[in-house]
Amino acid sequence: MTTRGKSRPVSRRSRTTRGIGVGRVLVGTDLSLDGDRAVRRVATLPLTSRASVVVASVLPRKIDPATDSVVRGAAETELETTAAKLASTLEERGRTDVIVTTRLVRGDPAEELLRLAAVLEADLVVVGRRGQSRMKEILIGTTARRMVRRGRQPVLVVGPPPTAPYRRALVGYDLSAEAKRAAQMMRRITPATARLAAVAAFDDPLAGVPAALMPSGARARRQRAGEALRERARAVRRALEPAGIEGLILKTGDPRSVLLEQARVKKADLLAVGSSGKSRLGRLFLGSVAEAVVERAPCDVLVTRRRGMAY
Repeated sequence: MTTRGKSRPVSRRSRTTRGIGVGRVLVGTDLSLDGDRAVRRVATLPLTSRASVVVASVLPRKIDPATDSVVRGAAETELETTAAKLASTLEERGRTDVIVTTRLVRGDPAEELLRLAAVLEADLVVVGRRGQSRMKEILIGTTARRMVRRGRQPVLVVGPPPTAPYRRALVGYDLSAEAKRAAQMMRRITPATARLAAVAAFDDPLAGVPAALMPSGARARRQRAGEALRERARAVRRALEPAGIEGLILKTGDPRSVLLEQARVKKADLLAVGSSGKSRLGRLFLGSVAEAVVERAPCDVLVTRRRGMAY
């Protein structure tokens, strides 16, 4: 197990340090290219003083006994090398106080990483969007998507290769508790120099219908809807102030399409969304905004949910 920095117990108060930064990070890697991207992204994140980072990898539960020790030994060596590179990068950036350790476990990747995150009381879990086995992903879903669906801790899903700290970040905002937490966590993992904005999407069933073609009742409904939209925009702006987010983009349409479009238009390198505990039947027919964004966003995606919620 790799350890860098002087190990010190972290109190509950220090784990919830106000302001920018995270103190306990779990990064999952399958030692593939995407897994390595997740580890490299951690090196660019704002970390609190004496932060701890656990680099974890999950081996299959069943391995041919004849090769088990060889496979495990190779994985341990590769994991140690990966953690040592991360520790070295952090040290080059002056973060000699950060403690980097490793964990190698067996089982289902999503289940084991979620279990570790709970045991470690991680502030943030970081994983790559894709893994090594594309066919397995098609059959049972990616580890990232399954963790977004079931995890209690915020999950950062890394897509493109990291090149620098986040510069342009967007958060999907709808006044829900999940969205508020997403905005707060986005602020914690972005540097003070990053440009932050919120995207609020509202449904408008009459969008695109010319006023001349609307019956009088529909025109009245459109006017009331416009007034409600303006009031909602004012409420969103008020709610964003505590999170230090000044920019607000208002759009009508499906939230998934709006968020993905704005991420491309604004060239965002991070998109944050809150995930609610919808029923499984609701996810099946309507789809989850968080899961759709994780799959299709051109940038990294941060997903949070209300503290303690999982499904």
